[in-house]
Amino acid sequence: MKFLQTLTIEVPRFRGGNAACGVIWSMLLGVAFLYAAGTGLKFPFWYHWDEESKAVQLTEGGRDLYHPLLLVNTADAVAHLVRPHQGSLQHATETGRMVAAAFMAASIAALALAAWVTAGPMSGVLAGVFLFLHPLLFRYAHFFKEDPALILGWSLLALAVVLVHRRPGVWSALAVGAT
Repeated sequence: MKFLQTLTIEVPRFRGGNAACGVIWSMLLGVAFLYAAGTGLKFPFWYHWDEESKAVQLTEGGRDLYHPLLLVNTADAVAHLVRPHQGSLQHATETGRMVAAAFMAASIAALALAAWVTAGPMSGVLAGVFLFLHPLLFRYAHFFKEDPALILGWSLLALAVVLVHRRPGVWSALAVGAT
């Protein structure tokens, strides 16, 4: 047991003013990524073989359960609330691509905030910049795919675990349970 105690590394505690800066940084990073990834989503839906089946689910209202419902139902809610369907597969695919870009922007913001909380402002900034510039994340954000929803779930779980580690309590445990 003594051996494990020598391996622990003390990280500076997360302070209130530092927290506000981290939240603001992650929000700005998420908005910038959403703007960068959200442009150029109007390419034809047949460029990716899997987008058409999800677009059919949005236009016809049925679900085939081959795709995660988080992505399809969120895209359907966005389509009904913000961007009503015009009945075309292209329009439904563009709506789904916007949701995928928003999921990826939120996951990048959550991971940058988790790095900020864990190891300080410099690591949060560097993690945010490196995630922002990562080509695979940028590519996944351009298609109506399940990958951004999965990455968002893992990112929120990582952030919740970091918060539980920093401030154990009922609310942080509920955050882990919610993810």
